[in-house]
Amino acid sequence: AYYRTDEITNGNSQKCLEIYHSETSNDARVDQYSCDHTKTQYWEFFQSTEKQFYNIVNVNSGRCLEIYHSEKSNGALADAYSCNGTQTQLWEPNDEPPRIIDTAS
Repeated sequence: AYYRTDEITNGNSQKCLEIYHSETSNDARVDQYSCDHTKTQYWEFFQSTEKQFYNIVNVNSGRCLEIYHSEKSNGALADAYSCNGTQTQLWEPNDEPPRIIDTAS
C-alpha cells in the first residue's frame, strides 16, 4: 500500500539521498547530495505485506532502494535495483510510521 512520497534527508549532513547522476539502470549507486528537489531525490514509500517494512522506490528511476548483492556485512553499499520483493529491499523504520524530514515545505 502506498504511504507517501518525500525526500530523505541525512540528519548529520542535511543532504538528500539520491541516485547518483540520476541513473535509471540496475545497480545504480545511491549517495547523498545537496538537496535540489529533483526527481532523483524523491522516494515513494510502499508498505509491504509484512506491515512493519517498506519498499522505498525512487521516483525518477522506479527502482527500489536495496543493499547491493544482498550483503549482510558492515559497510555494505546501497544501490537501486528493479523491485523484486526480496528482503534486501525491505526497510523497517525506527518508529512507526516513518518520520521523514520534509525539506520541500
